[in-house]
Amino acid sequence: MTEAARSVALRADAGSQPTSRTDGVDPVAAATRLGLAVAVGALLLSVADLPELSSGVWAPKMAVLVVLGAAGLPLLVALAAGKSPAPRGRVEFWAARAAVAFVLVATVSTLMATSSLAALVGPYDQGTGLVFVIALAGCWALGTGLGPADRRVLITALIAGALVNAIVAIFQQLFGLGQIGISGYQGVPSGLLGNPVHLGALLAGSLALLGARLVSGQERWWAATVTIGIGLGVCGERLPAGVGLAVVIWQLWKVHRARAEHPEEWRRGLRFSGLAVGGLIAGAVLARVIGNGGGLGGHVATSTSSETFGQRIYAWQAALHAIAHRPVFGYGPGQFQAATEARFPLSYWHAFPGLFFTDAHNILIEYATTTGILGLVLLSAWLVLALIGRRGPLMAFALVLVACELAEPLNVANTPLAFLALGAAAVITPPGDRATPDVGARWPRWLWPLSAIFAALALVPAGILIVGDVALQRSGSQYDVAQEGLAIASGSTANLLLAPWPDPAELLSQIQTYLALDNKPGAKAKAVYWSTIATKRNPSGPSLWLSLADAQLRADRVGPARASALRAVMLSPWDVGTNDLLANIALWRHDPVQARYWFGRSLTADAHQPVVREELKGRCIPVPPWQRGFSPTCNFTSR
Repeated sequence: MTEAARSVALRADAGSQPTSRTDGVDPVAAATRLGLAVAVGALLLSVADLPELSSGVWAPKMAVLVVLGAAGLPLLVALAAGKSPAPRGRVEFWAARAAVAFVLVATVSTLMATSSLAALVGPYDQGTGLVFVIALAGCWALGTGLGPADRRVLITALIAGALVNAIVAIFQQLFGLGQIGISGYQGVPSGLLGNPVHLGALLAGSLALLGARLVSGQERWWAATVTIGIGLGVCGERLPAGVGLAVVIWQLWKVHRARAEHPEEWRRGLRFSGLAVGGLIAGAVLARVIGNGGGLGGHVATSTSSETFGQRIYAWQAALHAIAHRPVFGYGPGQFQAATEARFPLSYWHAFPGLFFTDAHNILIEYATTTGILGLVLLSAWLVLALIGRRGPLMAFALVLVACELAEPLNVANTPLAFLALGAAAVITPPGDRATPDVGARWPRWLWPLSAIFAALALVPAGILIVGDVALQRSGSQYDVAQEGLAIASGSTANLLLAPWPDPAELLSQIQTYLALDNKPGAKAKAVYWSTIATKRNPSGPSLWLSLADAQLRADRVGPARASALRAVMLSPWDVGTNDLLANIALWRHDPVQARYWFGRSLTADAHQPVVREELKGRCIPVPPWQRGFSPTCNFTSR
């Protein structure tokens, strides 16, 4: 392929105006059914939400991801088997083989995890277990099957998703959308992604796509550029904003190098830079004025480097200890908290009380911890091989999202979008290789029906997840307004549909605990039962063991309560609630020495506990009503 041909191909992938009879076909009409379906899936990943119905934005997006990832699995197998028509030859095959090997290692890690079920699906509000890993591989393979026309449609879908999120974030800043169930994250606009960091990453990545289109002469995208810049400013996250500025500078540098040959592109690049940076500044000012000091400016002014980076450094240090303990296969996908929580030093809990890390906030450390060094090596090999020969705005989009995930958590929308874009990025044919004008045109005919069958089958678990999540949200809402009977019915439905997760069982235990306060017959035993179910589903959750210990203590099962609390303190040694509960159990058992020990640990973790200090002084504290028959020993001072 000549340099001129490569330039035409890249400009076409960037969304430039048609320059040949072949490219003159309307992009949407020229796109394959696969390309259109993938574009719709990418759009849904970024915007899917069920306000007021779902417990959060992750469940609808996870449902979309399951279908999208399943559709790509046949392509992944075909790639790994050498059946791909891709013009990159063996590089593409070896990238697919590295992806398959990474999935296999993650599967072994899942089987070796403390709770294979928890590692299979991941934490409920994150979904980053083995299913997520398999879906990432499927999304990447799906992207490799897209041709030039499909890529143009995919870019349009990604920009549209970012634009919708930016508009929602602006409305959240101006008016607040909590009344319709689209609230931000702790008062900060988050669009339809649930967290401002994920919103910022998507918007920063979309600037790479918009820059290519504006520079190519498509002036109609200027309004989208300004809107996305404003959204990036109001979300208030510094890392995505910094990466977005880097994208603008990179685009400006590219057109600056060729300004003598293409002066019109230089002028368009300047216009794009002004629009993007102007929108970013306008968004920061808007949030600063309307949001009482919020936005990007407020975040920079109020957030300290210790708060931003200190927390992550603690988490990464704890991860290194966990990796040294299980270096080969790790602790299982999605099990970062189980691997590291007991390894955080006491100084961390003093500096950041009550702050838990369920994710490493670094994609490489995350998978080194959860899938071991072997998993990290294979993931790195997969990414490096997938990058070779890739060019264009889609690759830039993928790199922006991955760069943000070097300091932010994995996400069921952004992470698969990055892998999808990486697979779909334009290919530069190596010298001597035969060029393929449309990658998707020469795949085996049997592949597309098989991909459609896989996607159709995946609709079943996706639908179960959405229905179960709606039932769980309804149960929680009914419990909040004291409709216990309805809450139990909805919670039972959620527990049936969401059986891999402990959350429905934990909610049912809370409802029964509340009923036990009114002396409802059998409520205490039912609370213990549901808490036991929750711990069986995730034995690595310290909060679940603490809840079980509390339920057992309320049911006068002191011995089992102590055993459950000891299990909890092993998983989270400096949790104040667990240490206090163990001290109270020791008092119940008339063991003041043990009570003093556990109260001492609790005060070491949190010195601001006046009630505990009063007990240590030998002053009796009123016994809660549910602790009937409990006679505390108030003679610490005599010992």
